[in-house]
Amino acid sequence: MGDELTGYADDALITELLGNAPKTKMLAVFLAEHERDMEIKTVADYAGLSKSAVYDHINDLQRLGVVQRTRAVAGSDMYRLDKEKPIARARAELEWTLVDQYDDGQNEDYRPGDRPRRVR
Repeated sequence: MGDELTGYADDALITELLGNAPKTKMLAVFLAEHERDMEIKTVADYAGLSKSAVYDHINDLQRLGVVQRTRAVAGSDMYRLDKEKPIARARAELEWTLVDQYDDGQNEDYRPGDRPRRVR
């Protein structure tokens, strides 16, 4: 994806359902970008949050088994959705169920780009 995701979390279905708390916005980003790891700045940009807000919550998401630290690049830790943990898979399934309902014509504002990619 790329720059088109800046502020993505504000319009994500999971954010509409669960509210715009920082962890929910971060989760929306990790679900949308589940194929790659991201540095804190990227997560912050895509979530529409400050870097300090992401730093405040990233450890909680790791502790809950939703996000994992993957590596460090040039001194920056990288994170991604932990697809092996049941809680992350359950959250992803919730997002896909919401998108499936949204896509079934229940919302006239549906855009094909709204559909997150499935975790396999």
